[in-house]
Amino acid sequence: MIEDRGLDSSETIIENAEADSGMDAVLMAQADTGSDPSASVSSDSGSSGGAPGISVIVPDADNRVTLAASASIENMQLDGNDLLLIQPDGSQIRIIGGALNVPTFVIGDIEVPQEVLVAALETNGFNVAAGPGNTLSVAQQAPTGSGGEFEDSSGASIAGDGLQTLNLLEDTSSNGSGATTAATDEDTGNIASELTGGVSTGSIVESVDNPGGVDADPAAATGSITFFDPDFGEARTAEVAASNVVSQALKSGGSLTAAQLDALLAGFSLNSPGGITVESTTEAGGSIDWTYAVGNEAVDFLAAGEVITLSFDVQINDGIFTVTQTVTVTISGTNDGPVVSGAVDTGAVTEDMAAPQTATGTVDFTDVDLTDDHVVT
Repeated sequence: MIEDRGLDSSETIIENAEADSGMDAVLMAQADTGSDPSASVSSDSGSSGGAPGISVIVPDADNRVTLAASASIENMQLDGNDLLLIQPDGSQIRIIGGALNVPTFVIGDIEVPQEVLVAALETNGFNVAAGPGNTLSVAQQAPTGSGGEFEDSSGASIAGDGLQTLNLLEDTSSNGSGATTAATDEDTGNIASELTGGVSTGSIVESVDNPGGVDADPAAATGSITFFDPDFGEARTAEVAASNVVSQALKSGGSLTAAQLDALLAGFSLNSPGGITVESTTEAGGSIDWTYAVGNEAVDFLAAGEVITLSFDVQINDGIFTVTQTVTVTISGTNDGPVVSGAVDTGAVTEDMAAPQTATGTVDFTDVDLTDDHVVT
């Protein structure tokens, strides 16, 4: 099917393709015909003895090219003003005028983000230049030796171990289970980070009492938030956006003082400057390590059975989108024994035949577990 889009040279392009490669070329016009988008990528091998063919595609009025879900954009070449997509089976997809104004690629139902497309073009040896109206054009550059491996500016491989470019992209409307996935900014192609797991809960226990000595600090709680973001070249930051007391089970039925609250909430921190411990530069994703640690003096007032639960919202920011993981920390008290602090511990009684006499005194003690019940025997 050939549609006249003002491309008078389309017949010449086909003849040149046949002369250069011995392959058959099929000109696929992409006007608003209502046809199946997957039909825009085809390979005609019938007239060339089974040799892979050439499909020629004209971008639509919005400069978009729709390819079949099985199409690959990993191996690209430049032929004049046209882009050639070399497929794994040896067939070719020729994008008319694709070098002058790089089109938006839609593969199956997934639109390739601009930064992923730029990375692919640069890895294939193209200089990418931005033009007016957010357009891109490409020109050949000297080989960089990066081969077919996609790399970002840090040298990290985007492809990974056999990872196809399209594996970096998910349907941003649904992950197949009905749940929504990462949002995409239509203007920039930026994709939001996605939380992928990690350890987002922890607990600490007040140290056992050391009568007459110094109580040790409780063992710290640690964890890691993991995430994935296919925008490998961008800079992300993480911060503690909010800190809260979820619950406080105190025997007195009261609540924490402002000083106690401040001391407890101050114990949470992210382990790295800027929050990000490992950047998301491969399919393995990135991570944010966190620690909750306080001195024993901050929790010494808790009695056995008293529990405080805190929450901390860790926010990942990529400059456009933010995503938040809540970390929950539980603090449990232990029993601290009373300590005698002063006393009148001597007395005297003089025998008196008329009436008995009584000696009295006091024993002073302290107990940091203010809600404990004390019995003297």
